[in-house]
Amino acid sequence: MWTIKSDERLELYDEEEDEVIAILLWDERFLNWKLYYRYTGGSGYVYLDSMEGFGKLDIEPVEMAAVETIIDYCKEKANLWEGRAEDMEAML
Repeated sequence: MWTIKSDERLELYDEEEDEVIAILLWDERFLNWKLYYRYTGGSGYVYLDSMEGFGKLDIEPVEMAAVETIIDYCKEKANLWEGRAEDMEAML
């Protein structure tokens, strides 16, 4: 569930894990939202994307687009890890 922390910060909170897993920050310089996603097992966030085409008040649409971006990112990483596991198995 997304929470509005300020007019320039939204956080996606995972209740099961009891942690913030994504952050959207409004960039006043470039007039767009920046999406950050929590490292797996880490203590920081990785920059994923600039959410172009959304204004500062386009809260619901940018939240939905951010979730889609996170899903695509996770699928990409899963495919990469699967390929690496297959490479390691081939070495054995």
